[in-house]
Amino acid sequence: MSGQFRVEYLPGDSLAIVPTNSPEVVGQVIEGGGFDTSDTVELKSGSTKPLGEAFASDLDITGITKNILKKYNSFAHSEKLESLLDPQNKVALDDYLWGREVIDLLTDFPVPGLAATDFCSTLRKQLPVFTR
Repeated sequence: MSGQFRVEYLPGDSLAIVPTNSPEVVGQVIEGGGFDTSDTVELKSGSTKPLGEAFASDLDITGITKNILKKYNSFAHSEKLESLLDPQNKVALDDYLWGREVIDLLTDFPVPGLAATDFCSTLRKQLPVFTR
């Protein structure tokens, strides 16, 4: 947090912190996916935003999950991803997911020509962090 930041709350109140993704990570994902910064994307909420803004504040472009891999593979059609998603390969899947981020998925399994809106549909919404 920058500047003067003061918030007053009473015992029992909750505080929600909405994280944003760093401009460096946003740039890496845009470049790694071969997307255009001028792209406008439709989000699951139905709203439209410039791609960079959606990556910065609306979508979680850090960690990846099994569900993200499944959705992404509907565009990638990768045999290796399909193998990782096989229930019998849980250890290999866990090993792959550990410490990896969205940029790694784009690098490991590139999908030339993937539309930015389609890619955004595979990602999770950026969720607030609550504290008491």
